[in-house]
Amino acid sequence: MKLKLDIDFIDKDNLGVQYLKVVGWEIGRRLALIDAFLCISPEAIKVRETKHGFHIYIDTLTNFDVTPELIVALQLLLKSDWKREMFNLRRILHDKKHNGKVSPDWNVLFMEKKALANDSKEERTELSDTIAEAIINGYEEQMELLIDD
Repeated sequence: MKLKLDIDFIDKDNLGVQYLKVVGWEIGRRLALIDAFLCISPEAIKVRETKHGFHIYIDTLTNFDVTPELIVALQLLLKSDWKREMFNLRRILHDKKHNGKVSPDWNVLFMEKKALANDSKEERTELSDTIAEAIINGYEEQMELLIDD
């Protein structure tokens, strides 16, 4: 299962690296709790910088079938843009009601849609690598605390 987070900031360029690292650390901490309590483990994390923030892609492993509704809930828990997740849930519910099944492309990030029109700018940067490292650090620190308990 792939989680896709859209993390936007009103004034990203003036927030400072330390603040953005804390945001990444908090996402990692939450990811560890999801792993511990729901048995959904991160396998790979990719962060890309966008004009307004970051897109975070998390490949996960689990041993049970995951519903689209659960993916929306997980993305919300991991700080994805709540409006995006509301539209995702709306697409899911609409598809189920009118088509009897959910379209496979319900969880599309804005930049993925724009990429189809070739005017997307989503890139790997030093800052996106820093955020990815902060997510991993937050995950590892929280897992150590859970193991010690």
